Order: sequence, then C-alpha cells, then structure tokens
Amino acid sequence: MMVRKWRWHRSAVWMMSAGAGFVTISSGVSAIRPEWLKQYHLTPVTAGIGVFLMVAAAVTWLFARADIPDLFPDILCEPATEGDLSAIHTMAADYFGPEISPLDLMLSWQRKNHTVFRVLIEKRHSTFATSRKIVGYYCVLPVRKTAYDRLISGKMTGSTITAEDIVLHRSAPYAVYLGGMAATGFRARGGLLMAIRMDIDASWNGRVKRFLTRPVTAQGLRLVLHHGFAPVDTAMPGISALYHRVEA
Repeated sequence: MMVRKWRWHRSAVWMMSAGAGFVTISSGVSAIRPEWLKQYHLTPVTAGIGVFLMVAAAVTWLFARADIPDLFPDILCEPATEGDLSAIHTMAADYFGPEISPLDLMLSWQRKNHTVFRVLIEKRHSTFATSRKIVGYYCVLPVRKTAYDRLISGKMTGSTITAEDIVLHRSAPYAVYLGGMAATGFRARGGLLMAIRMDIDASWNGRVKRFLTRPVTAQGLRLVLHHGFAPVDTAMPGISALYHRVEA
C-alpha cells in the first residue's frame, strides 16, 4: 500500500509542478508579449490548464493520503459476522438475481476463513442509540491451486467454490477469486471501491500473483478492464466471462 501511495504522491507533485508552470507561462506572456493574448488566446488557455492540473493534483494528494474513515466518516469497513451473511445474501440476490451462491455455502466459506466477506457499515448516532446498517459488501476468496485450475478450465465457477477450496486465514493462497460486490448509494459505492483496493494492497500485495473474477454487470466489466484483467477465453469476452490478471 505504501508503494501505491507513493506513486500517487509523485503524480500529484508532477501535476502541481506542471500546473504552476502553465500559470507562470500565462503570466509571462501577459507581460512580455501582450499582443499574443488576442491573437492566440494564450493566457486563458494556459491559465485554465494550469488551474485544472493544480486542482487535480490536490485531489490526487487527498486520495493518496486518505483512508475510508477520512473520506466517509460514518461508513466503516468491517469483517462480516455470521449474523451479517443473511443480509449479504439478500443484497446479492437483489443485485445479481437468484443465480448466486446458496446461503449455506456462504456460511461454510465464512466459517473456514472469517476474512472472506467484508461489509460496509453506516453508523448513525443519536441521543439515545447508535444504528448499524449494512450498505455494501464484497467477497474475496483465497483459493488453492486445485481450485484455480478448475476455475481456469471452466470445470467450476465462483458460485460453486467449496470451503475445502479456500485456504485458512494467514495461509498463502495460490490465487484470489474476487467474488460478488454491491453497495447502495453513491457514497457507499465510493467507499466500497476504496475498501477493496486497500484490502488487496494490504493483504495480498506481493503474496499473490493470480487474480480471477467474473463480472456480471457492465459496471463490473468496466472496472476489471480498468484494473488490467483480461478474459481467460479471448474468443468469448464480455459480461459473465471469466477474467484473470497475473502479476509478474
């Protein structure tokens, strides 16, 4: 995670420097070549580019430094409990339809490795009580090589992974299967994406080289393509196809 944050910091510094350079150029043109202002509209263009880059640099720096509690103070990411699994299953069915893993199977994953499911919790405080509402979840399955081989060959899907295919907590998996994820509302979706990225960076960075997932929505497909996933079967890409990413 520190490597990723340093890259964001470095990008922010470069954008800030470039933005300051464009603003300086616009000021210099105004003083040295005022006739160019009307002829080429240089000052509005260069100043606008400079301001845009400086704002983008500030936003990049903010996201590089912030964790979820900083940006979404009332939304927390927590390991799911067995009591949360029913709500997770209901949310998954609402988003993806009935063709999802059975609740009993999800419970067996959770009992084998308590880090498989994580929930986004919205907590609201009042004078007399604090409410806890699940507004999102995601599933990360650390699997053995035998499960990876069956997934790649098409002999098994993510919804039929068994508890025996999952490794114990703190054991090194051969691959990670990114399962279902869903959130309600713009803020929860933003927090969900940040939580997944931070979790993978913190838990699997350097330990796992192989990632698998099966996007079932257009938004999910755009997300996996953005993060460098490629279809396992290049002849049949798209929604519901299996995608993988293998890191060097």
